[in-house]
Amino acid sequence: KAEAERKQKEAEEKAAKEQAEACTDPRRKKELLQISANCARVPANGATSFYEACQSFWFVQQLLQIESSGHSISPGRFDQYMYPYYEADLKAGVLSREQAQEYIDCIWVKLNDLNKFIMSFKNILDYNPVAVLMSHARTLAIDKQTPACLSKEWVTDILRNEFGYEGLIISDDILMAALSENGFPPQKAVVMAIEAGVDCIMISQKRFASSAQILYDKAQKDSDFLALLQKASFRVIKYKFNNGLLKL
Repeated sequence: KAEAERKQKEAEEKAAKEQAEACTDPRRKKELLQISANCARVPANGATSFYEACQSFWFVQQLLQIESSGHSISPGRFDQYMYPYYEADLKAGVLSREQAQEYIDCIWVKLNDLNKFIMSFKNILDYNPVAVLMSHARTLAIDKQTPACLSKEWVTDILRNEFGYEGLIISDDILMAALSENGFPPQKAVVMAIEAGVDCIMISQKRFASSAQILYDKAQKDSDFLALLQKASFRVIKYKFNNGLLKL
């Protein structure tokens, strides 16, 4: 409730400031006043509209993320618990589909406001984990079209260069439908994973030959790709020597 009241005061102050400065955007002023009213009600007193439900959801989501440092919290069955508010407002004529879409879009943008959450994961690297598994997740905040394990921006630019991680980077299973049904079949994913900077490609089934052949053929034609494969191989071999899995 204290957080909601703080947000209410913040919105009211901003609306008053805009009014004092002869704000020429009445639509924005109305939005700020509605945000203020929403924050005054939820989550303490329960939502009475779809817009209020969206605000209530966001307050609760923020608290969950802060409490858990951003680890593995999702909106859950968002469609099911939000639908009654959506349906009621549509029937009452106080909400259009376009407005509802805008509210949901805003929530999803906020869910991808990752600065705090990325730093939580960065702190784990202080303990020098021997490997990091990159998932198939995509985020609107960074390289939104590409799964993280296939993204050079995530694997090389952020994890390697910005965070300075030198251990093994492993992709999630490239045979999963999360890739193949979204435009990234295995024959494409294996190449993208290496180009992204992944060291070890996870393949859950005994279907290694075709992927290995694809990588071999690519390396024969592309010296830059060959260099990436060699770097990946070096890291894997180094790990095995350091842990007694290989001996000279």
